[in-house]
Amino acid sequence: MDIIDKIEMEEMLREVKEFYEDGEYNMEQIVELTGWTEKSAKNFGKTVGISPEKKGFFDKCHARMTGKFGDDGAAKFCASVKDKATGTTFWRGKGKKKIGPVSDKKK
Repeated sequence: MDIIDKIEMEEMLREVKEFYEDGEYNMEQIVELTGWTEKSAKNFGKTVGISPEKKGFFDKCHARMTGKFGDDGAAKFCASVKDKATGTTFWRGKGKKKIGPVSDKKK
């Protein structure tokens, strides 16, 4: 990830935080509205130190984002990013809420 990618990522995170603090949209909608794509979600994984497709991403992401979004907001953000990167919510497991604009297809 080069400096331009890092600047763009910080801008996207700033926008997410603004929308989240506004309270008008849920996190899944915010991730969509602020332009997150599969590619940007995977790039974000580089800043966390683990790819969103891999086990352990959610925990590392949550630890990093709690200061920015609080505990609940960090959990919602990280789940939404992982959903975006993987294209599914099946990683959440049985009995977990299947959410967002992501198609629930197995990959």
